Amino acid sequence: MRRMKMNLWEQEKSALRIARRFSKILECGTGVIGGTVSERNELLNTIRPSDKCLVSAEGLCNKHHHRHLPDVGIIECEIAYKSDLEFLKKILSEVSYVSGLSVANIVTRLLMHGMPLKDLNSASFAEVKNTPLLPIVVWPERNTPQEMYSMPIEDFRVMREDRPDWCLWRSPVAEKYGCYVRSKDGFYKKLSVDEMKKRASEFISPYAHGGEWDVDFAILAIVNNPYAKGKKIVMAGGNHWLGTFAANAMMCLVKKVPERKTIFEKTISSMAWLGEVVERENLDNFQAIIRVTDNFQPDGSRKIDAEVTAVFPL
Repeated sequence: MRRMKMNLWEQEKSALRIARRFSKILECGTGVIGGTVSERNELLNTIRPSDKCLVSAEGLCNKHHHRHLPDVGIIECEIAYKSDLEFLKKILSEVSYVSGLSVANIVTRLLMHGMPLKDLNSASFAEVKNTPLLPIVVWPERNTPQEMYSMPIEDFRVMREDRPDWCLWRSPVAEKYGCYVRSKDGFYKKLSVDEMKKRASEFISPYAHGGEWDVDFAILAIVNNPYAKGKKIVMAGGNHWLGTFAANAMMCLVKKVPERKTIFEKTISSMAWLGEVVERENLDNFQAIIRVTDNFQPDGSRKIDAEVTAVFPL
């Protein structure tokens, strides 16, 4: 176990150090935004506004970032249904950010599942699931009908009825790494594979009530860019819009988003905890798992809590 008790000033310093690490990777790169394709003018090429990049020049998280962090303003590149693979191949070396971490983002299929570039539009659901590269991947919930696994992944992406919700799935790769978790106040420890299996479900599912996601889960990670030696990519996203919003807000140390009457709580303390684990364990690449809760207030505003619950070394 490692002691990590910090006062508020120490927390903010630690949070800023890890946030600047993300900012350094993001600068001067391309952000690839995937997500569910929606129908507009009978075309299957429009990404929902909630899946848009949140750290672009116009992004809310960039707009309200911590005063001691630089603007991000990365270039957006939307990955729509059956994207041009030749175009994708040209930009991959410049990608520094990926948002929308389900298999609806074909760049995620490269980073989370290692799918060959030529198969990104045609691989079946089963083929994608059988090639995990990361300990935790965003995947449809456990009761997905078996017949869905034979359909091309891009066709699943545009389903409008009977499509399962997303969850986090602990892949077999997790057994190679173990993970760091919170212990008692101010502490963390590394779980063995056996402890991890006992304490955590294989599937981590969100919870919705009345169409709103009350509890969601998200990933914030730094991985190597397989198409550019020495470069890295930030992965930020959740099972649904709530997790994606929270992961991006945490990375930018956002506390308030007036346009959405939203307050983010625990941003500094959660990022400080993550920063201390990463620094003390000297993690070059990692995958942080975030639990996100949404609380509506009587005045119509909302408070979102985002807390890092586990860190996987990569």
